[in-house]
Amino acid sequence: MSDDLAESTVVVILDQKDEEVVGFDFVSLPEANKVSGIWNLEPGAHFMYIKTKEEEERRLGEFIYLKKGEIRVYRRSEANEGPLFKQVEEYSNQTYKESIIMGHLKNKMSKIPQNLSQLWSNITDCINSELIVKLRPINKVIKSQTVGQQIFEQCGSEMDKRNKKDIRNATIRVELSDTEDDESKTLEEYKQIANNLRGFRKTIDFEELKEKQESVSPKRNFQMDESVEEDYNPICYSDIPARDSRINRFKEITPEMLTSMHMDTSYVLESVSENYEANRDGYKAQEFKNKYMYVLGELQYSFILFLLCFNFESLEHYKKLLRAFCNAESTIIKNQELVLRFLNTLKYHVEIWDEEHDVYQKDDFLTHSLGSLREIIVDNEKDLEYCRNEYKQLDNSFKLKFGISLDDLDAINNNYVQ
Repeated sequence: MSDDLAESTVVVILDQKDEEVVGFDFVSLPEANKVSGIWNLEPGAHFMYIKTKEEEERRLGEFIYLKKGEIRVYRRSEANEGPLFKQVEEYSNQTYKESIIMGHLKNKMSKIPQNLSQLWSNITDCINSELIVKLRPINKVIKSQTVGQQIFEQCGSEMDKRNKKDIRNATIRVELSDTEDDESKTLEEYKQIANNLRGFRKTIDFEELKEKQESVSPKRNFQMDESVEEDYNPICYSDIPARDSRINRFKEITPEMLTSMHMDTSYVLESVSENYEANRDGYKAQEFKNKYMYVLGELQYSFILFLLCFNFESLEHYKKLLRAFCNAESTIIKNQELVLRFLNTLKYHVEIWDEEHDVYQKDDFLTHSLGSLREIIVDNEKDLEYCRNEYKQLDNSFKLKFGISLDDLDAINNNYVQ
């Protein structure tokens, strides 16, 4: 076996169904079984999913974690319930690796363009195997969390603004090849996926839906989670504390201390990280020496699942964690490794974000969160000198995306801009 083949990280998916499209990260494979696997994957977290040709917006998938040089062989499950893919253990080893890739599947193994592969790695570098095991739903399947069909039948089809943009098909379907990348073709593919990802946006006004639902059925108390499918299994995200528990330890506390403890959300990061470190619910994570990397991993995880699955539970969790990171002043000052990784992650999120997102709208979570982050960095310029370049890159990406700099957010958040 050649060194390149021995070090390749490989996934093979057998028994693909004719009525489905199989996808991997940002790439959708061609028709069923034309491409059976990918052999140039980067080690780390990957999202493997299916979507039907008739209803492509309903994407179902699960995260897997691959080690360098590992091969995984899966079969598409025949059953409609339970896990989507079943690993074929007898083929998932190095003994069969060369025979699979260079044997009967030689012409069905393909590569992902390097630029797409690198982009995926950049936004998943804190999603490790421990985090995947902890967060995944009971049945392992992650699905689109859509607004209930009954509501739309009652409120009118014009309410489903998702039809205006194919946001849940942000992936790109390419004819993968096992030959060397054509750089010009790869660049065009990267541009296409970047353009498709710009469709990522918050397009449904739940307040408007709530008003419509109440007018149709006033006796029923509408809740957001009633609008999803009955068989929806929630993702096991960490609980976000509403307040700093340390407040209860003080016999006497001044108004200034109380305000400071409410504004500095380091307690949120501390609480979530302890959820991984303290063996709660019989689970303990040990890989990351910096416990806050698990919290950053949840931020990356929730972003991807809203991006690829249009999962509203993930969007709400992303908003909460983003606010917590951007207001965690004491943690930002003390934890250099975390800040550098966070700023890098946030830079890619901004670049992927929809350029039509209205940063001037009232109480916009992105504007408020980034405005708070800017204020902390400006107020602690000397202590945070080490992250100046990373912050500048984030500012440049924000400026290119929205036409304003992070310095302008203070005026927006204080209603100076009309």
